[in-house]
Amino acid sequence: MREVVENLVHAEYKGVVISIFDGGCSVRVSDKGPGIEQKERAFEFGFTSATSATRDIRGVGAGLGMARAAVQRVGGTVTIEDNMGGGTVTTISAPRSDEAEEAGSQARLSEPRESQESHRRYPDAVPRMEISDRQEKVLLSVLEYGEVGPSTVADRLEISVSTAYRDLSLLQEQGLLHGDETGKRMISPLGKDLAAAIIQNWVQ
Repeated sequence: MREVVENLVHAEYKGVVISIFDGGCSVRVSDKGPGIEQKERAFEFGFTSATSATRDIRGVGAGLGMARAAVQRVGGTVTIEDNMGGGTVTTISAPRSDEAEEAGSQARLSEPRESQESHRRYPDAVPRMEISDRQEKVLLSVLEYGEVGPSTVADRLEISVSTAYRDLSLLQEQGLLHGDETGKRMISPLGKDLAAAIIQNWVQ
């Protein structure tokens, strides 16, 4: 719920209505903001249609993905639809507590073994993954912005430009980022995998 409600900042809190159904098992959050054009991508980690609001909140294009991961773990769903007259309607539906416990057990049993072990394998699944908490935040900032230089990261995380440069360089050496001729860094496929693992840990 927190992830969905915090996303309302992108709608500038226009026309917000939160409705609760089914004895608290379904919650609908609607707004009259700009809406989400690419709904099929809205749950992807790293995808965001947000603009200036990312200066005010964590915003790494992860909120809806985190919400869905948490709800699916108990057998629930998260859906996104257009609101009448513009905006977005996000609906979270979860089974009752006894049904949720059973659904969670069944989901774990039905997962492929590789998926069940994925959290235990992190960070060992990623080569040379000795990075600090700050460097994880740098990685997620690159994921958020698409491509960045040291000054952008320094401003975002309130660290020095030299520290941001060192962290970006280290992440690039680890194969988590790659650079272009302008010196900007972009996240690599390996970096996206690690970022998804970091975010997944948030919802455990």
